[in-house]
Amino acid sequence: MEKHKQQLKGTAGKSSNNSNTTNNINNSNNINYNGSRVGVVGTSTANGTITPSSNGGITDTNNSYSKSQSGSSANKTQPDCEIVTYPKQCTCRSKTILYCGQYAKINRIPKISAEVTNLMINRNNLTLRENAFSKLKHLQRLTLKYNSISVLPQGTFRGLPQLERLDVRYNNFSSLSFGVFHGLVSLQWLFLISNRLEHFPLTHLLDMPRLEWLMLSDNLLTLRNDKFPRMNRLYEL
Repeated sequence: MEKHKQQLKGTAGKSSNNSNTTNNINNSNNINYNGSRVGVVGTSTANGTITPSSNGGITDTNNSYSKSQSGSSANKTQPDCEIVTYPKQCTCRSKTILYCGQYAKINRIPKISAEVTNLMINRNNLTLRENAFSKLKHLQRLTLKYNSISVLPQGTFRGLPQLERLDVRYNNFSSLSFGVFHGLVSLQWLFLISNRLEHFPLTHLLDMPRLEWLMLSDNLLTLRNDKFPRMNRLYEL
């Protein structure tokens, strides 16, 4: 009987040691090499943008995030996001779609890598500049609604040969700079609704040969005796 008790005691000791070992292993997964607890170890940038991590993880350092090939995700980051660099306040919704809402608090176009095809920046306070989107060569849809935009400078949308849809509804600009739509050879949809436009020079249409839908309602437009250019694809004005 005494021998049997000793065997039971030894078994219990081994079980306790195994449990401690398991706990130590589980805890070690959350500790990096310098002993600080960080979750999954990765890399981050100092400027608040998202860039790939080489070791297959995502980390949160100084409120910036890194995306990598592991499929792991951090706050607002989709596992299948293909956009390499974008502001941490924005959301990569699916592969190449990027949304920046009112909580992003953006006042100028931020640094975004060229993978994005659909960019939505809504309910911010934007000031646009020349060549603001020129590096986004693959951009097909651009939405800039409710941003208090007062001026569309010449060359704002330069360098967007694949852009098909431009939506700048619900802003405050009253005129359109000469050549503001120059180079938008693929544009099919243009939304200028609910601004303060007093005149829409018909010469702008020559820069958009594939335009099908032009929305100008809820502005302050005055009709002039301008000659309407030939637009073979235009369905609705």
